[in-house]
Amino acid sequence: TAPYFVDADRVAAEQEGIDIANGGYRVFTTLEPSLQRAAADALVQGALQVEAREAYAHPRMAQVPRNETDYLQGLIVALDPHTGDVRALVGGRDFGRSPFNRATQALRQPGSSIKPFVYARALMDSIPANSMEADTALHIVLPNGDVYSPDNSDAEFLGPVTMRQALVHSRNTVAVQLGMRGGMDSVVALTQRVGFDVAMRPFPSSAIGASEVRPVNFVAAYSVFATNGVAIQPRYVTRIEDR
Repeated sequence: TAPYFVDADRVAAEQEGIDIANGGYRVFTTLEPSLQRAAADALVQGALQVEAREAYAHPRMAQVPRNETDYLQGLIVALDPHTGDVRALVGGRDFGRSPFNRATQALRQPGSSIKPFVYARALMDSIPANSMEADTALHIVLPNGDVYSPDNSDAEFLGPVTMRQALVHSRNTVAVQLGMRGGMDSVVALTQRVGFDVAMRPFPSSAIGASEVRPVNFVAAYSVFATNGVAIQPRYVTRIEDR
């Protein structure tokens, strides 16, 4: 009932030098069965609802041959922020058709969900939440001579806003400015400290999610907001017993 999770258990055991494929072991995991069932159902039903939209113009899973994977996918990770115990993990819509675990193996751009780490770095640099920031057009000349001009999703600029308001309304230009003010290198260092296993590239666009992350580690990194800064690592197995 949890093939992606079981596969993650296998990988975790093999990383510790235990070849559980040979048998003879009892593996105790962090899985919460009821939550796992709910997660798997949510992903399947959610993807079907997206495919059912009238304006959906991409291949639907039911129309794609079983040996092909060019259809809408997704993933779910639920973990305990205090221990890192992964309670539910779904790496795709159908393990039989696509065993690639998008939760533990894929690299995906996080988009605006990276911004809390950019703002956390700003707060650590003593920039108060009520500081006034400019939500305005930017023209950033990159080292190669290209000009980077980030926009907001609504194609508008609000002018002066507090840092708190900028985060609430997810203003891209403010996030980029804050990242550059303290130095993107310091933002990268923070993300690695809280558990990113893939180094963020120190570019202005990384402040709004252009660098890839591994989803399960990204979810685990968010635990620092629930634990007052204590970072954890995802855990799938609590112990393994041999004969």
